[in-house]
Amino acid sequence: MPMGTSPSGRSDESTDTGRNESTIQLEDLAASAWPFEAIRIQGTYRAGTGTFLRVQRWEGGKWLDFPLPTKTDQSGQFMTQAEFGQPGRYRLRVRDPTPA
Repeated sequence: MPMGTSPSGRSDESTDTGRNESTIQLEDLAASAWPFEAIRIQGTYRAGTGTFLRVQRWEGGKWLDFPLPTKTDQSGQFMTQAEFGQPGRYRLRVRDPTPA
């Protein structure tokens, strides 16, 4: 998804797979940041306590993982940070890398 969000605070793209508990819901993402300024990525994923999630960015025609995964807590919430070295618009996604 682009760094910005719609006015409702929801992401511009849906991650809905038809099962409510497997949907990753993101909270308000920063619309902009300075180069090398960390942006917070947080949300909820109710598929299980202690689930590791990957934040990815679209670059060079493919999805690339950020170095460290994030992990959901006992209520399914997660928080991580990402930073970008170059100015520009970035497409991000958060996904559960384990097979369904």
